[in-house]
Amino acid sequence: MDAILAAAAAIVAEEGVQAATMHAIARRSGTTVGSMYHFFPDREAVLVALLDRHARDLGAIAQELTTVDWGSLTLDEVVARFVDTFLGYVAERPDLLPVARVVEAVRPDPRRREGPEQLLNQLAQAIVAARTPDVSPPERAARASMMLAAVEGVVERGARMPVRSIAALQRELKRMLAAYLGAFETR
Repeated sequence: MDAILAAAAAIVAEEGVQAATMHAIARRSGTTVGSMYHFFPDREAVLVALLDRHARDLGAIAQELTTVDWGSLTLDEVVARFVDTFLGYVAERPDLLPVARVVEAVRPDPRRREGPEQLLNQLAQAIVAARTPDVSPPERAARASMMLAAVEGVVERGARMPVRSIAALQRELKRMLAAYLGAFETR
């Protein structure tokens, strides 16, 4: 199954979702079409499994980052670690956004996002709490939501921009988040 999902991801990244047919994935993965249908009833099932794998991977990354002592880092280190981790994931896995768009259009399932999104929200709230410990829980949640919205916006915008412009967009996101979070700090 890993070979099938890796092949599907490579095809989507190189040629687009439309090129990820069952035959193309089977060829690329070195499996037979019959084996493909043993694991997946159709192409959408392959894409759903690929998106689920991304959700697990992102959840594991977010979980790992919950162990960081965000209060001991400089503001620039906090922002860089947060932004670089998640934008780096998206950059290294160019299949993620196209697959997510297709799967959500074909087989929407709010539970698919709940796990990773909940962990990302907890992580952003942990950062806000470490940087501004006296903030109320509703305010902490609002600030965390703003952080995540900014990152999501850059990811979506970056997907439509030339590659050479993405680094500038990432740099500006870091500046924006540092200024946003810095405005609340009392250190």
